[in-house]
Amino acid sequence: NFKKYWNLFEKFPRLQGGFIWDWVDQGLLKKTDDGRPYFAYGGDFGDKPNDGNFCINGLVNPDRIPHPGLQEVKNVQQFLKIEPVDLLKGQFTIRNLYNFISLDFLTLDWRIVENGVTSQSGNVKKVDVPPSSEAPLLLPLHAPDTSTGYEYFLDLSFKLNKDMPWAEKGYELAWEQFPIPGQVKPQKPLAAFSKVQVTEQAKKILISGGDLDIQFSKNTGTFTLVKGGKTLIENASLFNAWRAPTDNDDGGGPRSFGAQWREAGLDKLTYKPKTVELEVKENVAVISVTGQMELQDGVIDYTLKYTIDANGRITVNNQINCTGEVPPLPKVGNQIFLPKSMDKVEWYGRGWYENYWDRKSSARVGIYRASVEELYFPYVKPQENGNRSDVRWVLLKDLGGNGIKIYGQRPFNFSAHHYTLENLTQAKHTVDLKKAGYITLNIDLQQQGLGGDDSWSPRTHPEYLLKDKTYNYSYIIEPFLGQ
Repeated sequence: NFKKYWNLFEKFPRLQGGFIWDWVDQGLLKKTDDGRPYFAYGGDFGDKPNDGNFCINGLVNPDRIPHPGLQEVKNVQQFLKIEPVDLLKGQFTIRNLYNFISLDFLTLDWRIVENGVTSQSGNVKKVDVPPSSEAPLLLPLHAPDTSTGYEYFLDLSFKLNKDMPWAEKGYELAWEQFPIPGQVKPQKPLAAFSKVQVTEQAKKILISGGDLDIQFSKNTGTFTLVKGGKTLIENASLFNAWRAPTDNDDGGGPRSFGAQWREAGLDKLTYKPKTVELEVKENVAVISVTGQMELQDGVIDYTLKYTIDANGRITVNNQINCTGEVPPLPKVGNQIFLPKSMDKVEWYGRGWYENYWDRKSSARVGIYRASVEELYFPYVKPQENGNRSDVRWVLLKDLGGNGIKIYGQRPFNFSAHHYTLENLTQAKHTVDLKKAGYITLNIDLQQQGLGGDDSWSPRTHPEYLLKDKTYNYSYIIEPFLGQ
């Protein structure tokens, strides 16, 4: 919520704030008995009383590695603002919020991106706006044809045009991204026309077509996917409403969201389908899985419907219904388990660093690439991390180019880890994390916001809570093999 506060400070000169507690995680370097280093906090030295990890609340790690949240601070606090007068004609107003210096030490790179790919670009060599004033800006852009159904953004990047004592020429000091209005059509895989082959047995359902082999378990309601002899999905897809609580989730003791979630039993939900039903129609197989998760004083009913074609493309429709006393959910989504070799990730959404529902002002929409290891951030106390939001599609593949691509029927969230959700939940230090031998891919409709107004009461803003009783969402899984 940092942007909401900073907007107030800039609007009303009598207000001041944004004081961030703290700059650095105040952890101390320690080693396990076998010599593995980690950062320790309250109670790790036999010290009583202590505040646990409440000293771990900075914007950088103890070794000064920046947290992803530092990018949010940089973007929200940038000392220039640019506002469109007529976006399609390239007309803008730039405001210089510096009190004493001009913006003539900056250059402006601009580009129009079409579905994540640059289609136009240009440069303004010097942005000369006097201190505490504003000036017009005209960019020689050509308005794109928005009737194509493609998605367009205008990206503006302000960079140093000379070396400074604190950064080198080319360093990005500020940026802005504007969506260009138009009717956007979601990207979808091509339709398949060959007929899927289905065999129903006592304990499983077999689906094949060409080089495809999908096996659904009637006991668990989950499936494996093999294409061309390559295992692309080891197990999928489990409905999931839990996340490893963040420091803010657990802030506030018995009043915290983490305490509410555990009291309700959200950390102990078991995926036990009641029915697994098959229907074959036209060229596809439809499998419906229904089940119920019981809470302390409530129930979560779910129906997962899979529509599968002969190429192995799977449309997943989720319907979730909550009844009784159910607290705001940590998240609503699915888990898919992939071979550990499929650790090359590409996505079209917000990035490049992690971002969340209420902390994504600084995350530009674009196409990004990373390894599963790079998606992870080593918070001193392990917790929920690595989420990317407003994702249009994501793919994971191995070195041979074999993998899966997931298209959202609407923007979704994803994260991928070498660690299990249970391990992230239970670990107290980074050395407690153990690689699982497979990749956990989370495809989420949404996660609760991170909060952070303070860390001692549940202060996630109401608009970032998952309080609805019903959720419906869909996505498409497309398997592919490298050439």
